[in-house]
Amino acid sequence: MKIFAIIGSPRKRGNSEMGARFLASLASAESFQFVRLASKTIKDCRACYRCLEGSCPLEDDYGLILEKILEADGVIVAFPSYFFGENAAAKRFLDRGLQFYRHFETLRGKPAVGFVTAGMEFGEGYAKLALDNMIERMGLENRGTDVLYGALPGEIFLRKENFGKMEKLAGALTGGERVRREGEISCEVCGYSYFDFAREGTVSCLICGTRYEVKVSPELSRIEGSGVHLFDLDKLVEHRQWLIGMKQRFLAVRDELKRVIAENLRPGEEI
Repeated sequence: MKIFAIIGSPRKRGNSEMGARFLASLASAESFQFVRLASKTIKDCRACYRCLEGSCPLEDDYGLILEKILEADGVIVAFPSYFFGENAAAKRFLDRGLQFYRHFETLRGKPAVGFVTAGMEFGEGYAKLALDNMIERMGLENRGTDVLYGALPGEIFLRKENFGKMEKLAGALTGGERVRREGEISCEVCGYSYFDFAREGTVSCLICGTRYEVKVSPELSRIEGSGVHLFDLDKLVEHRQWLIGMKQRFLAVRDELKRVIAENLRPGEEI
């Protein structure tokens, strides 16, 4: 299987890149190439729509990346959560996505999986929604996505649950069962489980916009310990101190991170 990975993180050998390389190895890729979007020149879309019928007039690296996606048998998409959403490199890439419209016949049915990395539990925010949306808008067959937790470079390899997630994604990429979360309620049109409950009795799918009538109690019972609540000054200050403390934490576990990176860094060719 010829696998190509799209890496949104600007970090060389960051968790996104290393996770993608590890995942491709689990999938027994015959050949594996990856691109770090931040290292390529990707200009802002001008919304001229010329790419819908011909080539994009912007001269940059986007065409090379598109060519690699079209040549691949399977695609991996990975990027970090920045401020609880997709990072800028991933969004800039998708903003040029009208170019995929001319290739949907080739892309349709091509399997893809992906993951978001986040430094703390529940810290992904809407980044996984952005990831699923990105794979879907590219015209690929989304075989599954997940969130890998780990802040410091290589830290995803210190959490055992991340290995299980990557194994499932690798299996799905190579023809296994699509990765789904247990008990999730999915849209019958697109299959995703992102809904806007803004109106009582009505919900809208955030991927395809399908609306449903549902019976929703106006009473909510929050699950204690869930979510990241950064909506008051004390919480923001606390989070800032947590981020500042990352440097000291890195120095404390630097040798262990070097060890797990050396053990788990899989081969791959960067384009």
